[in-house]
Amino acid sequence: MAPDSCSHHATLGNLEYRGGGDIITLTANEYLALSLGRRLGYRLYRNPLVMFGIMPAYLFLVHHCLPLGLMRAGWEPWLSAMGTNVAIAAVVMTMIWLVGIGQFLLAEGPVVLIAASLAVWFFYIQHQFEDTRWRREGDWNIHDAALHGSSHYELPPILAWFTGNIGVHRLHHLCSRIPFYRLGQILREHPEFADVGRRLTFVQSLRCATLALWDEEQARLISFQELRTRSTTGRPLSGVARPTGSARRSKPLSAYSPPAGVALCGPSRLQTRSPELALIRHCMTGEERPLLARKQTSHGGHEAALVG
Repeated sequence: MAPDSCSHHATLGNLEYRGGGDIITLTANEYLALSLGRRLGYRLYRNPLVMFGIMPAYLFLVHHCLPLGLMRAGWEPWLSAMGTNVAIAAVVMTMIWLVGIGQFLLAEGPVVLIAASLAVWFFYIQHQFEDTRWRREGDWNIHDAALHGSSHYELPPILAWFTGNIGVHRLHHLCSRIPFYRLGQILREHPEFADVGRRLTFVQSLRCATLALWDEEQARLISFQELRTRSTTGRPLSGVARPTGSARRSKPLSAYSPPAGVALCGPSRLQTRSPELALIRHCMTGEERPLLARKQTSHGGHEAALVG
């Protein structure tokens, strides 16, 4: 996996280590502690028109075409990025020479922009839903974050095939080395996973587009509208102390130390006592299958528990 992807998998749902290949998410109190100008900047960033319109074009046409973040990592990142850019430019110039710039932009422009927006949407909905899972360092668990901080996006079979089963995202986070074509097999052979975590239909996912702030007391994402309504009615927002001055900053990813048994780029080497990973290993290696029972939690969801 790429460095950002490694950081994203290793720190998913950890409020102390945000910013590693994920959608920037502030807590409600952090947002309230910002200056007016920075609040406006965050609101623009989380605006659906920016998030799914302007930002995807920037990411795919500019950001990912340069080795940003690797400027001092030697010549290899530059050679790889620039070599790819030269190859793409050669193909583009050839197509323009053959059909003309107008016809080329008319055919390829919408395809690139729509594909970029869809890619960002898929990444967004995998973790940005109301009852996702964010925790402070002391309460954070990598397995819990994978199962309950990642969604199961229910897609028609043809779309699941075209997207490499990326909708089965919670299993991907439990063990990223499982090939995409085995994810569906795991669900078929282990129906115990059906009610574990959050399942989203396409219609349900559309309601998540306006969620922008994490409420630490209610443990859910809320919208700017809900925050404004609470402020108007005078309802307390959270039992967590509100920061003063600038918002509380997350720790740099360079300070992250994975828990015992967790490799930054090897999520498949997580704690062997995890019942979820024991199930997944069975699908990958044919090991004896453990039993997994579902137990209802206090908030109405389900958690996996090993039996016997």
